Parts: sequence; structure tokens; C-alpha cells
Amino acid sequence: MPTNPVHVLDLAFFLPALAMSGVLLTRGHWLGRATGAAQLVFVELTCLPILVTPFVAMSRGHVVVWSVMAPIGLIAVGTLVVLWRFAHQSSARGGLRVSN
Repeated sequence: MPTNPVHVLDLAFFLPALAMSGVLLTRGHWLGRATGAAQLVFVELTCLPILVTPFVAMSRGHVVVWSVMAPIGLIAVGTLVVLWRFAHQSSARGGLRVSN
């Protein structure tokens, strides 16, 4: 197969939806707040298998490429920080509220 269908789905649907949630969040729209947490969790769940794969490959005796760990690890940690702040801001406000 020349490409993985999962990558095509990520590029076609998830990345535009993630960008739209970010734009809506920066504009203070209620839909951005409603979808923001789910998008952040999905980003974290997307990073997790990429971070685990080198360890599984090493345990099976395959050649391991460690260079992917730093950028994906930074994205994963950054996503967790933003998700934590997002959750604490939402709980301080009494949950999600519709402002528009």
C-alpha cells in the first residue's frame, strides 16, 4: 500500500477539525469550547502509540528510530498542559457555558 489510510483520514478530517476548533477557541465561540477538550484528548491519544512504538520495536529486536521521540514527546506534553489548563478553567467557570 503506498500510504496508510489512517494518515489520509487524519489529514482529511481531523486536522481541519482541529484547526477549526482552535480558531473558534481564539474567537471565544461556544463551539470551540465544546469541541476543544475532545480535540486535545484525540491529539494525546494520537501521540501515545507513536511514543510506544519504538519500545515495542526494541523489545522485538527491530531497528529503532529514536529521533521521533523528541518532537512527538513535546507535542504530547504540551497537549497535556493545555488540556489540564483547559479543564481547570472550565471547572472554575462551573463547566461549559454558552456565551453567544
